[in-house]
Amino acid sequence: MTWQKTFPAYKAAYLPQEDCKSAERHSDYHNVSGIDWISSSTVLVMAEVPCSGLYGGIGCQVMGYELEVPTGRILKRIAAPELKRNWQTSMAWEFEIPDPPEYCDKSSDKIRPGCD
Repeated sequence: MTWQKTFPAYKAAYLPQEDCKSAERHSDYHNVSGIDWISSSTVLVMAEVPCSGLYGGIGCQVMGYELEVPTGRILKRIAAPELKRNWQTSMAWEFEIPDPPEYCDKSSDKIRPGCD
């Protein structure tokens, strides 16, 4: 599983060019937790972009995935609000929805340029 399609590092705010290349090279989720079985062959997992400055404005972003166990195929992607609403009771921790990702805005001078 990679997060580059959902949370592209090249668009992340607060991410200098040299860090962007590193974030793209390390595009696998590092924080993954199993949440619950959906069926005998489908499991729900939560994956998180690490909460680190290395990932700039996309750090701490979360996505849920329904995975087909025999193949590892992603059957469904689940955004953080839906994950909390429908699966909080299956989690062993209080899940907090992260702030939205921050992306570069060329019209704003307060955001350092990300990857070009």
